[in-house]
Amino acid sequence: MTRGGIREYVAAVRGRYVMASKAEKGKILDEFTQVTGCHRKAAMRLLLRKKSLVSIKSVGILSGMVLLWLGR
Repeated sequence: MTRGGIREYVAAVRGRYVMASKAEKGKILDEFTQVTGCHRKAAMRLLLRKKSLVSIKSVGILSGMVLLWLGR
């Protein structure tokens, strides 16, 4: 499976994974690893990743770098 395909699959499964009980999460991870070929730990990281946090950190770092560059 390509990276783009994995991203699409993650987007489709993420909501179901987040709302699932512990037993259901195990079944979803089993399904995910079979379909994508990822390891369970990698699958958990992909399914729990929050994109907004990354972009917020990136904006904060970038604005700090700009301030340093401007000398303020």
